[in-house]
Amino acid sequence: QGTGGAGTFSGGSAATGTLNVKRASATSTANTGIGVFDFYNGATLVAEIGSAASGAVNDSAYLDFWTKATSTSIARAMRITDAQNLLIGGTTDITGSGGLKVFGTTASTSTTSGAFQCAGGAGVAGSLTLGADGSSVSLRIPNGAAIRNTTATAGSTHYIDLGNVNFRNGDAGAGSYSISI
Repeated sequence: QGTGGAGTFSGGSAATGTLNVKRASATSTANTGIGVFDFYNGATLVAEIGSAASGAVNDSAYLDFWTKATSTSIARAMRITDAQNLLIGGTTDITGSGGLKVFGTTASTSTTSGAFQCAGGAGVAGSLTLGADGSSVSLRIPNGAAIRNTTATAGSTHYIDLGNVNFRNGDAGAGSYSISI
């Protein structure tokens, strides 16, 4: 039992335990808090994990993770939705389940900049869409890199749909270009 509420800590053996956070009465109101874990450094709240009801019934919830940088207020950093979607930097859910949405708006000009950076390789089993909102889009391929199909089989069709694409060499707009099939 702590201050401000009741809780239980129990376990089936000495090696395991379960910490239960239970709302005294079930809620069926979306975004109503169920439980919160606050993390303090001295008297300063520096992080928080909270859960809230996500719908009009009492059998679904989401988790929010809040963090604090020096000289700022605590802010929501990440949400895991009831559909197992991971939302970083925002709370607008995406269609489907098991997805990842990054809300950052930092532009990318290299492999070490931008709202989303991948230190290793990235495998994409489905389509990759760039700039679906109609904005200007860049696909940068560094010197020595190539777009290629490494699993071509006889009789199969492989293509890159270039649509209305202008080719240029850096910002100068000069140079030679080739497309090899």
